[in-house]
Order: sequence, then C-alpha cells, then structure tokens
Amino acid sequence: MMKHWSGVVVLGLALTAFGCGETANGGNIGGSGGDGDGGSGGMAGSGGMAGSGGMAGGGGTGGMPDLCMDVDCSDGNECTQDVCDPADGSCSNPNETDNTVCEFAEGVGGVCTAGVCVDAMLCADAATRCDDNNQCTENLCEPADGVCSNPAEPDDTACEFAEGVGGVCTAGVCED
Repeated sequence: MMKHWSGVVVLGLALTAFGCGETANGGNIGGSGGDGDGGSGGMAGSGGMAGSGGMAGGGGTGGMPDLCMDVDCSDGNECTQDVCDPADGSCSNPNETDNTVCEFAEGVGGVCTAGVCVDAMLCADAATRCDDNNQCTENLCEPADGVCSNPAEPDDTACEFAEGVGGVCTAGVCED
C-alpha cells in the first residue's frame, strides 16, 4: 500500500516539475504568460484548467473536478443556450435572445422567438401588409405566426393632422 502512495507522490512531483501540476489555488505552476485557455494566465499563470478563470469558466472550482467536462447539455434547439453548472453538473437551457438568427428549415432563414425558430419570411412584407395607414398606430408583425397588429402609439406622439398641420396622437387618433 505504501509503495502505491509513494508512486503517486513521485508522479505528482514529476508532473509538477514539467509544468503539469496545479498550485493550491487551482492554477498551474509557472510564470505569468499563457496560451489563452487559462483565463488571466493561461496554462502557465494564475488561471489553470480548473482554477480562478481557467477552462472551467469564470471562477472555476478551486481545483475541484469539472463536473461539466463529460456532460452534454445540448437539447438540439438552436434557440436555447446549452448551459452546464460546474458546481453540480446540472443542465439548463434558457432561451436565446429573440430575433437571434437560426435555420428554420434547410436553407430557410429564421429568427428565434421565445425559444422557437420561426420562419423569418413570415414578416418580410410586413411594412406594407401590416400598414393600416394610421400614423397613430404601430404596424407590427408577430414573427411566430405572421399576424399583424396595430397598437396605438403613445399619447402625445407627433402626427400630421392635415397636410402641413401638426397634431398629436390621442388613443390612436391624430388630433389637432
């Protein structure tokens, strides 16, 4: 039993001597340079693979094993983010920001809406199709289904009451 333990210690010292060991704070032993995969110090600085900003992510786990190393959090949906919590290895899939570009169908562009990729072309003609010819309403198109809506502009929005005569919008109507 003692021979195996001493072999581990010798192996650890050898790895440390060749720059493969980690310090007590989780960073690799070495100078302040780096190769980019270790946060502030790369492989040779204060950021090691699981240290304070290394490959394990912001903050690392202080030398603890990376519980996300072999975890696949992909849900197959390009409109969600695939996130693994390094503290416990659990996955989450929050929605991407609305209007993030995605592929609706093979070769068909789309946009993410509430975590779903929808056909970007549903609102391609919205500028004319959704225009109700009322300057006191917005001309909106819902990307998820292409349905138009025309909610009132905020009260006191400037409008043209008559040709050359200014007015203000009130409850969706331009008044003098």
